[in-house]
Amino acid sequence: MTTMEVRHGHNGHAAEQVWPSIGEGVLNLPNPATWAGAWVSADDVRRIEAENERLRAELRRAELDRDTAREEASTLASEDRARNEAACEWAEDNDLCTQFERFCEAYGWRGRTSDVEVVVEARVQVTVSLCDVPRTELSSQDLYDRVDEDAVREEISEGRYSVVSHSVEDWA
Repeated sequence: MTTMEVRHGHNGHAAEQVWPSIGEGVLNLPNPATWAGAWVSADDVRRIEAENERLRAELRRAELDRDTAREEASTLASEDRARNEAACEWAEDNDLCTQFERFCEAYGWRGRTSDVEVVVEARVQVTVSLCDVPRTELSSQDLYDRVDEDAVREEISEGRYSVVSHSVEDWA
């Protein structure tokens, strides 16, 4: 806390005019509305400064405790992930069944995973432009005969399609 002036009051006690220092703000004063710029006794200033220092020390300890707790939580989470990975490896080596995955799920662990190739039958819809179609050939069969499979593949490879449906046919 910055003081602007020291005087001896009318009763002979030292008094200081109290102004907060830059960055400290008037909110650190017990009653900012009446204390900012007011004359207060030197004893009150020392008491307030001591209280501020005590609170700052408490804040530093709390921040240290918080940082320590974060480090411990991070270490515990890392150790838990390592145990989870070891358990999955052990389960794989010992051909455990899906009960193991249920156990993992119940305790918030990640169960075993597998890479799987899936054969999917997909029905897609594409739009293919046909040019110079005689009006006499506007039946479904005539148009079917005119559609070039390469044009359909090109539309699909360009991503100009919508998936109508799909189903999983087989996996390995």
